Order: sequence, then C-alpha cells, then structure tokens
Amino acid sequence: MALATLLLSCGLHGCTNVTGGAVELSWSLEDLDGVHIPCPDAVTKIRLSWQTDEGLNSASFQCTNNRGVTAFGVPSGQALLWVSPECTDGTEPAPATFVAPPPILRTIAVGDVVELHAVVLQLVVQSDTVNCAATACVCATP
Repeated sequence: MALATLLLSCGLHGCTNVTGGAVELSWSLEDLDGVHIPCPDAVTKIRLSWQTDEGLNSASFQCTNNRGVTAFGVPSGQALLWVSPECTDGTEPAPATFVAPPPILRTIAVGDVVELHAVVLQLVVQSDTVNCAATACVCATP
C-alpha cells in the first residue's frame, strides 16, 4: 500500500531526483543599439553553462521561452555561471557576434535554486546600422 501511495504521489506531484542545486534565469535580447529584438531564426536556444570542481556542463532552453530552470543536478559548491546564445546546429556563435554579461560566481547548495534574474544578451543582427553582408552576424545569419 505504501508503494502504491508513493507511486500515486509521484504521478500527481512529480518526483525529482535532487542531486544538486538548480539555476533559474530569464533573458532579453537586444541588437547592438540596445533595441529589444525577438529571437532570430538562427538562434533557437539560450545556453546556461557552469564550471564547478566536477567539470564543465550546460543546459539549453528554447529562446522564445525567455526563461529557463535547470534540473536539480548542478553540483553543490562554487559554480561559475555564464549565458550565451546557441545556434540551430547546437554550437555557440563566434564571440565577436554577441555580447553577454561576464561569468558570475555563485554558491550552489543541494535542493536550492540560484536565481540569475534577467540577463541581457546583445546580438549582432541585420539592422539599420549593421549589414550582415559586410559584418559577421550571430550564427552567420544573413
């Protein structure tokens, strides 16, 4: 009976394997002039990366969601966190084609959620002041 109650509870409330902490963030995209822009077709995801004593890892979120939360699997301890756009092929664009906030050091605890709040990414995209035919644009967008 106890097993049935546990399984029913997991089905109703969701069971999460908590092996570390989680990171929550939201983002906004701008062109280099500081004008808010939607997600370009060539940028389908936003990648949150982290470096801990256990190594380098990342999670990606749909760009159009404008927010994301990792699973509770970010190792506890000190973590260096950073955000970047992700191209449709899963790669990070050339560094000269976007501007992101510098990496931030946060303490991760098992079961806790670290909030990065709103992150602004500036992308080199076609605009009145940028011609992608002459300048490298994010994810090689024309």
